[in-house]
Amino acid sequence: TTVKGGSLSLQTAVTKQADVAQVTFEHVLKAASQGKRVVSIYRFAKVPNNSLLANNKIADMVQGKSVGDRVRALKGMRVGVPSAGGSGEKMLQVLAKKYGLQLPGDVQTVYLGADPGAYMAAFKRDQIDAAMMFEPTGTFLKQQHLGTTLVDLIRGEEPMFSDVLFLTRATSDLVTTGGKD
Repeated sequence: TTVKGGSLSLQTAVTKQADVAQVTFEHVLKAASQGKRVVSIYRFAKVPNNSLLANNKIADMVQGKSVGDRVRALKGMRVGVPSAGGSGEKMLQVLAKKYGLQLPGDVQTVYLGADPGAYMAAFKRDQIDAAMMFEPTGTFLKQQHLGTTLVDLIRGEEPMFSDVLFLTRATSDLVTTGGKD
C-alpha cells in the first residue's frame, strides 16, 4: 500500500489496513504518546535519509566553510521541507538552533510535500533557496545543475544526527510466535 507521508503510513498499520508501516521515529513516539500500541520491529536506517540542500548561489558562497557557516548562510532564505512538524522541519529546527538561527524568523519554511519533483520545480522557479529533503532529491538537484548538498546528514557530516533510530518499520501488533510476543 502506498500512502503520502509517514503519519498516514503509520495510520494504516494502527487501523490494520497494513500489517507493517515504514515510518520515521517521531511517528512511533507520537503514536505511543497518544496511547496507541505501536512497536518498532526493525531499524531500517540509523542515520537520516535526507540532507540539507541548497541552490548554486548559496553553495558557491559557502564552499569550503564549516557546517555552522553553511547553516548560518540560510538566514533570510526560503527552505523547502515536506510538512509542518515533520522530521525535515524538526531537523532544520535543530540545525538552526545549534548554529544560532531562529525558526521561525530567520528562515522561511516552505511546505512542499514528499515528492522530489516538487522540489526540482521549486528550485527551477526560484521559489526556494534550500531544502531539507530525502534522497534522491539531492542527486536530481546536482544532475540538473540547480544546486548541491549543503550539509550531508546521510554521510554523518553533522554528528548529532548519527546513530539515531531514524527510519523504522513499525506495527500495531506484535507478531506472535510459539506463544511469545
